Amino acid sequence: PCQLSDVEKAVVLLALDSDCLGTHLQSLVSKEWDLALPFTRRDPLLQLTRLPPRVYPIIVIHGTAARLQYSMDIALRILDIPAERVMEVMSLACIEESRLEGVVTEAASSGRVVFLRDAYYGVEALLTLCGTLQELSSGVESRIAEGFRIILTIDDTSALPDQVLEHSVRVSLANGWITDA
Repeated sequence: PCQLSDVEKAVVLLALDSDCLGTHLQSLVSKEWDLALPFTRRDPLLQLTRLPPRVYPIIVIHGTAARLQYSMDIALRILDIPAERVMEVMSLACIEESRLEGVVTEAASSGRVVFLRDAYYGVEALLTLCGTLQELSSGVESRIAEGFRIILTIDDTSALPDQVLEHSVRVSLANGWITDA
């Protein structure tokens, strides 16, 4: 599990709060909804994978089952979402590399938060993704909705374009970076 210090958590929260996303998520997770399934902290991923695809504010994208708990722990710590509320705001999606661009584009147009780890897809796929997002944000009217964020856990930020790094908040971890771009 990823251990964030209070300072690291504050830096990323500040970035997320910059467009009222934090307020929106807080209003969602604080609602007293009854969960359809029994929920324990031990098996949230298992229960999430059993649910049908949903359009929720947060999507954790993965290419393989490996290290999913890492993304889940980051989501819980950075966004400070109580474990028992995760199923109300988060969905999991195992996405093949060929579908990654389409899924992230849809997330951008609907203002969702995407958790993505570079190890699942490789740097080339991420660079293609950066190019696509730059196209979406260029022109007279941006096609990226307010609230969209990619929370990228990446081992080596040197491969990312300068444009991405200039507009990113990077939080150093023991085994990589969290980049909020």
